[in-house]
Amino acid sequence: MSDTYRQSSRLRSELAEIDPKNRLLARQSRFRVESEVIRDLFLDAAGLIYHRIGGPTIHPPTPSGTEDLSFKYKTRWIVSDRPERYRRGMYIHFKRTNPYPSLTMFDSPESNVCEAERNISNTPLQALTTLNDPVFVECAQALGRDLAVSPGTPTARLQFAAARCLSRSFSDEEDRVLLSLFRAEQAAYRDDLATARRFVGDYSAKSISDDVTAAWIAVALAVLNLDEFVTRQ
Repeated sequence: MSDTYRQSSRLRSELAEIDPKNRLLARQSRFRVESEVIRDLFLDAAGLIYHRIGGPTIHPPTPSGTEDLSFKYKTRWIVSDRPERYRRGMYIHFKRTNPYPSLTMFDSPESNVCEAERNISNTPLQALTTLNDPVFVECAQALGRDLAVSPGTPTARLQFAAARCLSRSFSDEEDRVLLSLFRAEQAAYRDDLATARRFVGDYSAKSISDDVTAAWIAVALAVLNLDEFVTRQ
Protein backbone atom coordinates (compact mmCIF):
# COMPACT_ATOMS: atom_id res chain seq x y z
CA MET A 1 0.00 0.00 0.00
CA SER A 2 3.01 2.31 -0.19
CA ASP A 3 3.09 5.23 -2.62
CA THR A 4 6.12 3.67 -4.33
CA TYR A 5 4.33 0.39 -5.03
CA ARG A 6 1.10 2.04 -6.21
CA GLN A 7 2.63 4.48 -8.68
CA SER A 8 2.21 4.20 -12.44
CA SER A 9 4.58 2.16 -14.61
CA ARG A 10 4.44 4.73 -17.42
CA LEU A 11 7.81 6.28 -18.22
CA ARG A 12 7.32 10.02 -17.81
CA SER A 13 9.54 12.35 -19.79
CA GLU A 14 11.29 13.77 -16.73
CA LEU A 15 12.26 10.26 -15.59
CA ALA A 16 14.08 9.45 -18.84
CA GLU A 17 17.01 11.54 -17.58
CA ILE A 18 16.63 11.15 -13.81
CA ASP A 19 16.11 7.39 -13.58
CA PRO A 20 15.96 5.73 -17.05
CA LYS A 21 16.59 2.19 -15.70
CA ASN A 22 14.30 2.62 -12.69
CA ARG A 23 17.08 1.94 -10.21
CA LEU A 24 15.63 4.55 -7.84
CA LEU A 25 12.10 3.12 -8.15
CA ALA A 26 10.88 6.32 -9.73
CA ARG A 27 8.06 4.35 -11.36
CA GLN A 28 6.36 0.98 -11.06
CA SER A 29 7.61 -2.03 -12.98
CA ARG A 30 5.46 -3.53 -15.74
CA PHE A 31 5.25 -7.27 -16.36
CA ARG A 32 2.91 -10.06 -17.40
CA VAL A 33 1.34 -11.78 -14.42
CA GLU A 34 2.19 -15.36 -13.42
CA SER A 35 0.81 -18.39 -15.27
CA GLU A 36 -1.64 -19.39 -12.53
CA VAL A 37 -2.90 -15.81 -12.21
CA ILE A 38 -3.60 -15.52 -15.94
CA ARG A 39 -6.13 -18.33 -15.70
CA ASP A 40 -7.55 -16.81 -12.50
CA LEU A 41 -8.06 -13.47 -14.28
CA PHE A 42 -9.93 -15.14 -17.13
CA LEU A 43 -12.17 -17.07 -14.74
CA ASP A 44 -12.87 -13.98 -12.65
CA ALA A 45 -13.76 -11.82 -15.66
CA ALA A 46 -16.06 -14.58 -16.90
CA GLY A 47 -17.82 -14.87 -13.55
CA LEU A 48 -16.81 -18.54 -13.30
CA ILE A 49 -14.11 -18.54 -10.62
CA TYR A 50 -14.83 -20.72 -7.58
CA HIS A 51 -13.16 -19.38 -4.45
CA ARG A 52 -13.20 -22.47 -2.24
CA ILE A 53 -9.94 -22.65 -0.30
CA GLY A 54 -8.05 -25.87 0.35
CA GLY A 55 -8.87 -29.43 -0.67
CA PRO A 56 -7.45 -31.74 -3.33
CA THR A 57 -5.90 -30.71 -6.63
CA ILE A 58 -8.11 -30.08 -9.66
CA HIS A 59 -8.01 -31.21 -13.28
CA PRO A 60 -9.30 -28.47 -15.63
CA PRO A 61 -9.97 -29.24 -19.31
CA THR A 62 -6.88 -29.62 -21.50
CA PRO A 63 -6.33 -29.44 -25.27
CA SER A 64 -7.04 -32.76 -26.94
CA GLY A 65 -4.07 -35.07 -27.42
CA THR A 66 -1.90 -33.75 -24.60
CA GLU A 67 -2.27 -36.99 -22.64
CA ASP A 68 -0.50 -38.82 -25.46
CA LEU A 69 2.65 -36.79 -24.86
CA SER A 70 3.22 -38.12 -21.36
CA PHE A 71 6.58 -39.79 -20.69
CA LYS A 72 6.55 -43.62 -21.14
CA TYR A 73 2.85 -44.11 -20.55
CA LYS A 74 -0.40 -42.26 -21.09
CA THR A 75 -1.75 -40.30 -18.16
CA ARG A 76 -5.45 -40.32 -17.45
CA TRP A 77 -6.60 -36.76 -16.95
CA ILE A 78 -10.17 -36.91 -15.65
CA VAL A 79 -11.61 -33.39 -15.86
CA SER A 80 -12.97 -32.16 -12.53
CA ASP A 81 -16.69 -31.53 -12.18
CA ARG A 82 -18.13 -28.04 -11.97
CA PRO A 83 -17.56 -25.86 -10.01
CA GLU A 84 -14.33 -27.52 -8.78
CA ARG A 85 -12.68 -27.10 -12.17
CA TYR A 86 -13.02 -23.33 -11.78
CA ARG A 87 -10.90 -23.09 -8.64
CA ARG A 88 -7.74 -21.00 -8.68
CA GLY A 89 -4.70 -22.07 -10.68
CA MET A 90 -2.64 -22.85 -7.58
CA TYR A 91 -4.77 -26.01 -7.16
CA ILE A 92 -4.11 -27.45 -10.64
CA HIS A 93 -2.61 -30.95 -10.53
CA PHE A 94 0.98 -30.79 -11.74
CA LYS A 95 2.47 -34.00 -13.09
CA ARG A 96 6.17 -33.76 -13.82
CA THR A 97 6.07 -35.97 -16.93
CA ASN A 98 2.97 -34.26 -18.33
CA PRO A 99 2.55 -30.74 -16.87
CA TYR A 100 -0.60 -28.73 -17.43
CA PRO A 101 -0.03 -27.11 -20.86
CA SER A 102 -1.06 -23.51 -20.21
CA LEU A 103 1.01 -23.33 -17.01
CA THR A 104 4.09 -24.43 -18.92
CA MET A 105 3.31 -22.06 -21.78
CA PHE A 106 3.37 -19.10 -19.40
CA ASP A 107 6.65 -19.98 -17.68
CA SER A 108 5.43 -21.90 -14.66
CA PRO A 109 8.51 -23.48 -13.00
CA GLU A 110 9.09 -27.21 -13.21
CA SER A 111 8.28 -29.23 -10.12
CA ASN A 112 11.65 -31.00 -9.97
CA VAL A 113 13.92 -27.97 -9.70
CA CYS A 114 14.14 -24.96 -7.39
CA GLU A 115 13.85 -21.58 -9.08
CA ALA A 116 14.58 -18.38 -7.20
CA GLU A 117 12.87 -16.31 -9.87
CA ARG A 118 10.47 -17.13 -12.69
CA ASN A 119 11.19 -16.35 -16.31
CA ILE A 120 8.83 -13.96 -18.07
CA SER A 121 8.65 -14.60 -21.80
CA ASN A 122 6.47 -13.26 -24.59
CA THR A 123 5.83 -15.70 -27.44
CA PRO A 124 3.25 -16.22 -30.23
CA LEU A 125 2.30 -19.57 -28.66
CA GLN A 126 1.04 -17.73 -25.59
CA ALA A 127 -1.40 -15.75 -27.71
CA LEU A 128 -2.53 -18.94 -29.43
CA THR A 129 -3.09 -20.49 -26.00
CA THR A 130 -5.37 -17.75 -24.68
CA LEU A 131 -7.24 -17.72 -28.00
CA ASN A 132 -7.77 -21.48 -28.33
CA ASP A 133 -7.22 -23.36 -25.06
CA PRO A 134 -10.61 -24.81 -23.94
CA VAL A 135 -10.45 -23.10 -20.54
CA PHE A 136 -9.88 -19.65 -22.02
CA VAL A 137 -12.49 -20.18 -24.74
CA GLU A 138 -15.06 -21.18 -22.11
CA CYS A 139 -14.30 -17.99 -20.20
CA ALA A 140 -14.96 -16.00 -23.38
CA GLN A 141 -18.22 -17.92 -23.88
CA ALA A 142 -19.39 -17.09 -20.35
CA LEU A 143 -18.45 -13.42 -20.65
CA GLY A 144 -19.93 -13.20 -24.14
CA ARG A 145 -23.25 -14.56 -22.93
CA ASP A 146 -23.26 -11.96 -20.15
CA LEU A 147 -22.67 -9.26 -22.75
CA ALA A 148 -25.45 -10.63 -24.98
CA VAL A 149 -28.05 -10.48 -22.19
CA SER A 150 -26.79 -7.25 -20.65
CA PRO A 151 -29.34 -4.42 -20.97
CA GLY A 152 -28.66 -1.26 -22.92
CA THR A 153 -27.03 -0.36 -26.19
CA PRO A 154 -24.10 -2.23 -27.75
CA THR A 155 -21.83 0.58 -26.58
CA ALA A 156 -23.11 0.16 -23.02
CA ARG A 157 -22.31 -3.54 -23.23
CA LEU A 158 -18.78 -2.77 -24.38
CA GLN A 159 -18.33 -0.45 -21.41
CA PHE A 160 -19.58 -3.25 -19.17
CA ALA A 161 -16.85 -5.50 -20.60
CA ALA A 162 -14.23 -2.78 -20.14
CA ALA A 163 -15.17 -2.23 -16.51
CA ARG A 164 -15.16 -5.95 -15.71
CA CYS A 165 -11.95 -6.83 -17.55
CA LEU A 166 -9.84 -3.67 -17.43
CA SER A 167 -11.33 -1.57 -14.62
CA ARG A 168 -11.65 1.39 -16.96
CA SER A 169 -13.82 2.68 -19.80
CA PHE A 170 -13.14 2.19 -23.49
CA SER A 171 -12.30 5.23 -25.56
CA ASP A 172 -14.48 6.25 -28.51
CA GLU A 173 -11.92 4.72 -30.90
CA GLU A 174 -11.89 1.44 -28.97
CA ASP A 175 -15.69 1.39 -29.03
CA ARG A 176 -15.64 1.92 -32.79
CA VAL A 177 -13.19 -0.93 -33.40
CA LEU A 178 -15.02 -3.40 -31.16
CA LEU A 179 -18.44 -2.49 -32.56
CA SER A 180 -17.05 -3.07 -36.04
CA LEU A 181 -15.79 -6.47 -34.90
CA PHE A 182 -19.19 -7.31 -33.43
CA ARG A 183 -21.07 -6.42 -36.61
CA ALA A 184 -18.66 -8.35 -38.83
CA GLU A 185 -18.84 -11.43 -36.60
CA GLN A 186 -22.62 -11.30 -36.39
CA ALA A 187 -22.92 -11.09 -40.17
CA ALA A 188 -20.62 -14.08 -40.58
CA TYR A 189 -22.42 -16.19 -37.99
CA ARG A 190 -25.84 -15.23 -39.34
CA ASP A 191 -24.82 -16.93 -42.59
CA ASP A 192 -23.44 -19.99 -40.76
CA LEU A 193 -25.66 -20.77 -37.79
CA ALA A 194 -24.17 -24.25 -37.36
CA THR A 195 -20.76 -22.75 -36.66
CA ALA A 196 -22.37 -20.18 -34.37
CA ARG A 197 -24.01 -22.92 -32.31
CA ARG A 198 -20.70 -24.79 -31.99
CA PHE A 199 -18.96 -21.61 -30.89
CA VAL A 200 -21.65 -20.80 -28.33
CA GLY A 201 -21.56 -24.35 -26.96
CA ASP A 202 -23.26 -24.64 -23.58
CA TYR A 203 -23.59 -20.87 -23.22
CA SER A 204 -26.63 -20.18 -25.34
CA ALA A 205 -28.72 -17.29 -24.05
CA LYS A 206 -32.49 -17.42 -23.77
CA SER A 207 -34.35 -15.12 -26.18
CA ILE A 208 -31.02 -14.23 -27.86
CA SER A 209 -30.17 -15.79 -31.21
CA ASP A 210 -26.95 -17.82 -31.38
CA ASP A 211 -25.44 -15.60 -34.07
CA VAL A 212 -25.70 -12.58 -31.75
CA THR A 213 -24.32 -14.50 -28.77
CA ALA A 214 -21.46 -15.87 -30.87
CA ALA A 215 -20.58 -12.36 -32.02
CA TRP A 216 -20.43 -11.14 -28.43
CA ILE A 217 -18.28 -14.13 -27.52
CA ALA A 218 -15.86 -13.09 -30.28
CA VAL A 219 -15.76 -9.58 -28.81
CA ALA A 220 -15.20 -11.02 -25.32
CA LEU A 221 -12.35 -13.16 -26.63
CA ALA A 222 -10.74 -10.07 -28.16
CA VAL A 223 -11.02 -8.07 -24.93
CA LEU A 224 -9.68 -10.92 -22.82
CA ASN A 225 -6.69 -11.21 -25.14
CA LEU A 226 -5.62 -7.60 -24.82
CA ASP A 227 -2.07 -7.26 -23.53
CA GLU A 228 -3.43 -4.91 -20.88
CA PHE A 229 -5.57 -7.68 -19.42
CA VAL A 230 -2.66 -9.95 -18.44
CA THR A 231 -0.13 -7.21 -17.64
CA ARG A 232 0.43 -5.55 -14.30
CA GLN A 233 0.84 -1.86 -15.01
